[in-house]
Amino acid sequence: MLSKKFWEKYFKTYDVLNVLIPYQELLDTIIDKLKVKPGEKILDAGSGTGNLAIKLEMLGAQVTGVEYFKKGNKNS
Repeated sequence: MLSKKFWEKYFKTYDVLNVLIPYQELLDTIIDKLKVKPGEKILDAGSGTGNLAIKLEMLGAQVTGVEYFKKGNKNS
Protein backbone atom coordinates (compact mmCIF):
# COMPACT_ATOMS: atom_id res chain seq x y z
CA MET A 1 0.00 0.00 0.00
CA LEU A 2 1.22 3.50 -0.78
CA SER A 3 2.19 5.70 2.14
CA LYS A 4 0.04 8.43 3.64
CA LYS A 5 2.66 10.97 2.57
CA PHE A 6 2.26 9.92 -1.07
CA TRP A 7 -1.52 10.45 -0.96
CA GLU A 8 -1.14 13.83 0.76
CA LYS A 9 1.06 15.05 -2.11
CA TYR A 10 -1.11 13.38 -4.76
CA PHE A 11 -4.37 15.02 -3.67
CA LYS A 12 -2.78 18.47 -3.55
CA THR A 13 -2.36 18.32 -7.34
CA TYR A 14 -5.16 15.93 -8.35
CA ASP A 15 -7.73 18.57 -9.36
CA VAL A 16 -5.29 19.99 -11.89
CA LEU A 17 -6.16 16.89 -13.93
CA ASN A 18 -9.79 17.93 -14.07
CA VAL A 19 -9.07 20.69 -16.59
CA LEU A 20 -6.90 18.57 -18.88
CA ILE A 21 -8.65 17.32 -22.02
CA PRO A 22 -7.15 13.77 -21.92
CA TYR A 23 -8.46 13.33 -18.37
CA GLN A 24 -11.94 14.53 -19.33
CA GLU A 25 -11.86 12.15 -22.31
CA LEU A 26 -10.95 9.29 -19.96
CA LEU A 27 -13.91 10.09 -17.70
CA ASP A 28 -16.22 10.29 -20.74
CA THR A 29 -14.94 6.92 -22.00
CA ILE A 30 -15.62 5.31 -18.62
CA ILE A 31 -19.13 6.76 -18.61
CA ASP A 32 -19.80 5.59 -22.19
CA LYS A 33 -18.73 2.04 -21.30
CA LEU A 34 -20.91 2.00 -18.17
CA LYS A 35 -24.06 2.94 -20.12
CA VAL A 36 -25.47 4.67 -17.03
CA LYS A 37 -29.25 4.86 -16.65
CA PRO A 38 -31.07 7.45 -14.51
CA GLY A 39 -31.71 6.12 -11.02
CA GLU A 40 -29.02 3.46 -11.30
CA LYS A 41 -27.01 2.94 -8.10
CA ILE A 42 -23.23 3.09 -8.51
CA LEU A 43 -20.45 2.61 -5.98
CA ASP A 44 -17.38 4.69 -6.81
CA ALA A 45 -14.69 2.98 -4.70
CA GLY A 46 -11.55 5.08 -4.49
CA SER A 47 -13.49 8.13 -5.61
CA GLY A 48 -10.68 10.61 -4.98
CA THR A 49 -12.04 14.13 -5.37
CA GLY A 50 -15.27 12.83 -6.87
CA ASN A 51 -14.79 13.98 -10.47
CA LEU A 52 -16.26 10.78 -11.95
CA ALA A 53 -19.06 10.64 -9.37
CA ILE A 54 -20.12 14.19 -10.22
CA LYS A 55 -20.40 13.33 -13.92
CA LEU A 56 -22.35 10.16 -13.12
CA GLU A 57 -24.79 12.09 -10.92
CA MET A 58 -25.33 14.60 -13.72
CA LEU A 59 -26.64 11.64 -15.75
CA GLY A 60 -29.11 10.78 -12.99
CA ALA A 61 -27.20 7.98 -11.27
CA GLN A 62 -27.25 7.63 -7.48
CA VAL A 63 -23.56 7.54 -6.63
CA THR A 64 -21.93 6.57 -3.36
CA GLY A 65 -18.28 7.56 -3.28
CA VAL A 66 -15.84 6.00 -0.83
CA GLU A 67 -12.29 7.19 -0.36
CA TYR A 68 -9.70 5.80 2.04
CA PHE A 69 -7.81 9.08 2.29
CA LYS A 70 -9.97 11.73 3.99
CA LYS A 71 -8.46 14.73 2.17
CA GLY A 72 -9.35 13.22 -1.18
CA ASN A 73 -13.10 13.19 -0.85
CA LYS A 74 -14.00 16.86 -0.76
CA ASN A 75 -16.61 16.40 -3.53
CA SER A 76 -17.61 12.79 -3.00
